[in-house]
Amino acid sequence: MEKEHTSEASTSHQPAMKIAAFSDMLQEIVENDCAIEKENQGSGFISVTPIVFWTQLFAKYFLHSTCDTHDDLLFYVKKRDDHSDEVVVHRQESQTSPGLGDPVIDWHETVFLNMVLHQLDYTLWMAICSKETAESRLIIHKRKSMKVYPSPSHHQMARKGETTKLTYPNIFFTIDNFEEEWSDMYLGENQKTCVELVANDKTKPSFRCVLFFGAIDHNQVNDVYNERVARNTNDWVQKWSFGLLKPQQEPVFLRMKGPNGCGYAEMAIQSVSRNDARGHTSARASTAESLRTQLTYLSQPWQDIVLKLMQQFEKPRDVRAPILARGS
Repeated sequence: MEKEHTSEASTSHQPAMKIAAFSDMLQEIVENDCAIEKENQGSGFISVTPIVFWTQLFAKYFLHSTCDTHDDLLFYVKKRDDHSDEVVVHRQESQTSPGLGDPVIDWHETVFLNMVLHQLDYTLWMAICSKETAESRLIIHKRKSMKVYPSPSHHQMARKGETTKLTYPNIFFTIDNFEEEWSDMYLGENQKTCVELVANDKTKPSFRCVLFFGAIDHNQVNDVYNERVARNTNDWVQKWSFGLLKPQQEPVFLRMKGPNGCGYAEMAIQSVSRNDARGHTSARASTAESLRTQLTYLSQPWQDIVLKLMQQFEKPRDVRAPILARGS
């Protein structure tokens, strides 16, 4: 990600405007889409939203808006034909930020990226669950949640200390202290690990949208874990120790795909003794090897996030209701 200096005139020095709500911005986008659709009907031509609409939104809701809950960093997305970094970052009051209407910037994507990064609170839920039958509701044995923050960049959790890399258009929600945060999440036989990401409007908490829900059962996790461990174990050591030597295994990192393959969550998996897991797994799960499951990050394309937000805003009855976050 690049912090760019440009000679374009900036309008960021203008007086800050009264804070504008996230729902107001969505309403403006919906009304504009409806006007464009109506204009296209029967005309034989396809109209597109002019750049000025997006620059006005950016100025109103980000550049000239003030809010204690907003970071003062603004993100500008460059058009794809530019060979430098796709995203540049400037302070809200910077005199060197791109001028409104700068042709190098994709203002449509810039508005949506800043909306995702600034206007919402995100809560990540993780739970150990089970089901009596395929049709029955989830039984939640243990669940935890934490506030997470979106970013268009990421570093690999399996190799800590690695340089952070730009991941846009994928947005990452990273848990740097995942070992401590999920230290008591044990997955036993006949159980599932479930993950849910929920977004809330900072200015209107009643707006709640499920962005991601995924689940993976013990057998699937255990099969992948054993395969990875077997691949990494020294065959010679195992042969001459007659299989009695059990070297300490590093966590195995695996991914859980989201609905329709949109986005994924990464988990660190590690086998634990029954004594360590005792009291954390149900009696029904105590006969099988338990696995400590720790969520490291969740990733989704910004387009998928925006689509779910718009669907929640326009047709709240047609979208998925929270499952793990129910009653919170």
